[in-house]
Amino acid sequence: MKISALVGGLVAIVLLFIFRYSVDLGMCNAGDYDCVMFYNNLELSLYIAPIFTFFAAVTFFSKEPFRFWFSFAVIAAPIIFIVSVIILSGFHHTGGGFINIDRDIDVFFIFSLYALFIIGSIIQIIRGTLHGKGNAKK
Repeated sequence: MKISALVGGLVAIVLLFIFRYSVDLGMCNAGDYDCVMFYNNLELSLYIAPIFTFFAAVTFFSKEPFRFWFSFAVIAAPIIFIVSVIILSGFHHTGGGFINIDRDIDVFFIFSLYALFIIGSIIQIIRGTLHGKGNAKK
């Protein structure tokens, strides 16, 4: 069951990228609105796949790496969510100006937050794995 969930999630992620780039891969012509919308709708239905794949992978962890990661995620995930909502709300935008790059800066900060979460998750999983191996030797 765990393996099939993980493999299914990985296949869904591959399909997500295929549907995302359907025009570039020659599956649709850029002017064929119906075809592009069909693949866009399929793409939207698969955006949850990376989350399920991650949680399927988490089930393979022993208790120690999961405990380390979960203690990090309980603090980091709500903070990242709140900061993301504040950034995406646009309250801080002044508008106008010669070069209005507020949206581009927002995207950069959102990606930076998510990258920090992923890097922090990897570090915590490695710490938990090493800690678990250290306890097993004793």
